[in-house]
Amino acid sequence: MLSKILRQLTGVIGLLSLLLYFYQIVSSWLFHAWSIPWFAEVAVYAITWAMFLAVSELVAQDGHIRADFVISRLSVPAQRRCELINCGFGVGFSALMLWYGWLLTWDAWIWDDRSPTGIAFPLWIYYSCAPISGALMLYRYCIRLGQYLFAFNPTTMKLVSNEVM
Repeated sequence: MLSKILRQLTGVIGLLSLLLYFYQIVSSWLFHAWSIPWFAEVAVYAITWAMFLAVSELVAQDGHIRADFVISRLSVPAQRRCELINCGFGVGFSALMLWYGWLLTWDAWIWDDRSPTGIAFPLWIYYSCAPISGALMLYRYCIRLGQYLFAFNPTTMKLVSNEVM
């Protein structure tokens, strides 16, 4: 359910960004009077949010880019140990991202930090994508870690390289 919500939300945000950029480009070239300069700024914020939300889905789908060429040639127990180490680093990174993202967002909230452009966008909204993404990744890495610790099945959780030999 979470995956479906995140995919749809990421898609909607991405489509919104595309439409904002499209309007901004067309209006600035053809219809100067109807150009809205802050559309590009909001599109950047939206793309950043979409990217940060998509990261946790990559954790769930095991879709992050990595060099599994060597790992796939290891024995199943060695692959499991590598995945446990990977999940440990992922949990640590996600927790740091959650914590420091929260500090950044809180500071922007407290100091009423705003973008230097004409719309003076509240930057705490923009920065809050970091702790939310960190929390989502932490949740997904904890699930993955639990699977490798307690529900490991060597026949189904073995990494297989996609390369044809």
